[in-house]
Amino acid sequence: MLFVAGASYGDSAQNLPLPSVEDTATSLNAISLPATDITPPHKLPDLGLHDVPSLLIGAVAAAFALILLIVVLAFINLKTSRQWAFLAGVLVLLFALEAWLEHYISYRYEQDERANVARRLDMVRANLDSILNNNLSLIKGMGIAIAANPKLSKDDFNSYAKEILRTETLLLNFAAAPDFKIRYVYPLKGNESAVGLDYMQLVDQRDDVLRVAQQRRMLVAGPIDLVQGGQAFIGRAPVYYVEPESGKELFWGIISSPMLVAEVYQVAGLTELAKTEKIAARKKRFSGEHSAVFYGDAAIFDSSPVISEMLIGAEIWQLASIPSNTPENLPSALNGLRLAFLFLIMMGGFLLQLRIRQSDERKKLISALRYRERMLAQVGRIASVGGFEYEKGKGFVYWSREVFKILGVPFNKGPLGDTEFLDIIEAECQEKVIESVRQLSRSACESSLELQLNLDDGRKKWVAIQAYSEIHLNGHVKIKGAIQNITERKKSELTILRQANYDTLTQLPNRSLFDNRLVAAVASASRSGEKFALLFIDLDRFKAVNDSLGHAVGDQLLQIVAGRLSACTRESDTLSRRSGDEFTLIASQIKDEKCVDIVARKIIEELKQPVCISGNQIYVTASIGVTLFPDDAQSADVLLKNADQAMYAAKELGRNRFRYYTALMQDDADERLRLHMDLIDAIEKNQLKVFYQPIIDLHSGEICEVEALLRWQHPKQGFISPDKFIPLAEDVGLITQLGEISMETAISDILKVNREFDLDIGLSLNKSYREFFGSAGCEEVWLQNLLSPAERPPITIEITESILMEDDRVYEILDQLRKAGIKIAIDDFGTGYSSLSYLRRFPVDWLKIDRSFVRDIVDDKEDLALVESVLAMAHKLGLSVVAEGVETDEQLQLLQMHQCNMAQGFFFARPMPLADLKMWLNERYSPVKLVPRKSSSL
Repeated sequence: MLFVAGASYGDSAQNLPLPSVEDTATSLNAISLPATDITPPHKLPDLGLHDVPSLLIGAVAAAFALILLIVVLAFINLKTSRQWAFLAGVLVLLFALEAWLEHYISYRYEQDERANVARRLDMVRANLDSILNNNLSLIKGMGIAIAANPKLSKDDFNSYAKEILRTETLLLNFAAAPDFKIRYVYPLKGNESAVGLDYMQLVDQRDDVLRVAQQRRMLVAGPIDLVQGGQAFIGRAPVYYVEPESGKELFWGIISSPMLVAEVYQVAGLTELAKTEKIAARKKRFSGEHSAVFYGDAAIFDSSPVISEMLIGAEIWQLASIPSNTPENLPSALNGLRLAFLFLIMMGGFLLQLRIRQSDERKKLISALRYRERMLAQVGRIASVGGFEYEKGKGFVYWSREVFKILGVPFNKGPLGDTEFLDIIEAECQEKVIESVRQLSRSACESSLELQLNLDDGRKKWVAIQAYSEIHLNGHVKIKGAIQNITERKKSELTILRQANYDTLTQLPNRSLFDNRLVAAVASASRSGEKFALLFIDLDRFKAVNDSLGHAVGDQLLQIVAGRLSACTRESDTLSRRSGDEFTLIASQIKDEKCVDIVARKIIEELKQPVCISGNQIYVTASIGVTLFPDDAQSADVLLKNADQAMYAAKELGRNRFRYYTALMQDDADERLRLHMDLIDAIEKNQLKVFYQPIIDLHSGEICEVEALLRWQHPKQGFISPDKFIPLAEDVGLITQLGEISMETAISDILKVNREFDLDIGLSLNKSYREFFGSAGCEEVWLQNLLSPAERPPITIEITESILMEDDRVYEILDQLRKAGIKIAIDDFGTGYSSLSYLRRFPVDWLKIDRSFVRDIVDDKEDLALVESVLAMAHKLGLSVVAEGVETDEQLQLLQMHQCNMAQGFFFARPMPLADLKMWLNERYSPVKLVPRKSSSL
């Protein structure tokens, strides 16, 4: 139980004089709380200067006025004693003003500090008021429930108490004491000792309990020390009920509940505020008598504190806090005032000294002025700036020599008249000059113009005119100003503007200008409801031209292409070179897709025409992506993205064509992006595994090689086909990493297999074009690894037919591999476009017939004839042939019958991990003897 039992008293509660309900209500309604008292111990009159900045300004202004008076006196005369006495009196008055201002600033700062303390104290007071009175209302609610059922059972009491304590409250428990004796406690656990306690026997609580009953008011006792440690506030409420038979109001008892003091202070913010300020709290009776201070130092209430009062139950609580003796920033403000005062005094002394030296300096100033006039004239000549003066009704009355020079007018001719001056100004600028003169004549103001001049000798010049007007009381107007030659600046601005917005090679709008025009086209078409098309044009295989013929030829080709593209467009269209070999075109005001088809086909046909540069006949084609506004998108960024996706779709279909954007392209792009991110993650987490498919020598039945194949088991999507992620890896530049994973793992695995089974199984590795020529230095990594003297199994490098045709440098790499004892195989032979000349020219050892031709050789005579032709050709050229995709015995017999050298496929074994390969070798070891292959035909 949270109550502390004290000594007992012998009085009985039944004989207590209890006031009526009316008396209690009257006494409570009479309570009124004053506002928070922030009155300082002394007061000064309020001059209306309520903030320090305005106060300082006032002080400085007053001081400056007095200093000015001193300076004026000094300038007039300071020879007589009376004048010096007057000056001394002014200084004394000034010092007195400064002292009074310091005192007033201190007073205002103290008021501000007390107001700040009051605001913080009011926040804590409001929180305490809310917390305590809200919890007291719950106690009162419990009393009302008991009054409605004075003969309640313990179960009823527990039910009431439980519901109340389930709310967000600081109340810890309830104790009900009929006739001042505790009979009901909830929760009972841990509070069993409280049941049966008689308040009349508790020394520390008897007076408070009797006061609650006598005054019929809710009161908060405490803080009271707890047995468990800490302190608590005890909220108590009297319970009265009406006897049904007599209708009399009878005293039932006391309902009470404790709140931990520390929690109340913490929630109200008192604990946090007390860390930075001195705070005290006490109770105040309605009679004006103060009880002992229960929080903080009692001396605080005697130190002119800020006091905030609140009504808790039927008592008044007071919170007090002492403002800082020296408010923050007050020393700085006072020091600032003193420094300003000192500065002004020093300034006055300086001006006084200046007055004495004035006559000596006058001659020096006149000499300096003449020197500066000469310098100004010289600067005007250097900067090509001249001055003029113009009077309304008279025209130009003065020109400096530089004005004559700028305007190309002989000096002896004099200033030009109004008409002559307008004649040398560009026609479209003349109205600006006339309007500017009108404006300057109406009111005194300034004007600035930039004009283009047509001089008598045929030259054109740009000039900047800065002018201002003076209007005298008699209405006479004078206009004065300067004219500067800005021709070179205008040329530089034009050059910079063109460089910033146009491609220097093709003179077409660049990316920045095009993007701005595209945004403008979207806005214009949105308002007018018109359609326009965006074409993204990319030259096919332009890199090959740069690599083979040089960048100079490539630049000339881009200029010719730009000219041909411009010939295919209208004046209302916008064509730009976006970057490298990419161009973009806005085809405005189109009616339907047929109009776009005509433009796109015209571009493709125009670019097909051969180009002859430096004796080289070059053929160039383009892939074009087309998107329409507003059908495909309503923003410039999305239109560009759509056109780019459509362009890549055109390239995937074989180049030299155009494609319209479709929503499916976006889905494909999103899927590629997700797969790209997953592939990066798979590389980092080693999700890619190397599988091996045996290649069988059809003459001996022995395993001669295994082909290393990468497999990806996605953690969510499951198995992902190599046909899906290998092309993606080539496009996004990850194929080199995949090749390294495959090669390093496969070489290590096959070396282990050969040692374990005493075999000489070879390893076949696939290499893509990107691994040969992906970027500078990439080819060196895997190539140097293979050419190094490190131990490795017999290696065969598989390449596609397209690699032979892409770049002549491939021959050098293949030749190095061949000299190192590494065989070269053409994979998927028959699906590409290579000619027999490539097979004779390059060092090729094997041809691998694509599975699409092997699949139907049993039933399709054309496929069988094609396979027979490849076998016959290969044997004539001394090449071995591997048939891919062998799945049936019939296929195998036909291949053996036509002298096919090797085969691989599901008929022999599926691609499998290293462990399964070892099991497969163990199974084949008995029926087919596995020995190192030595067939010369391989």
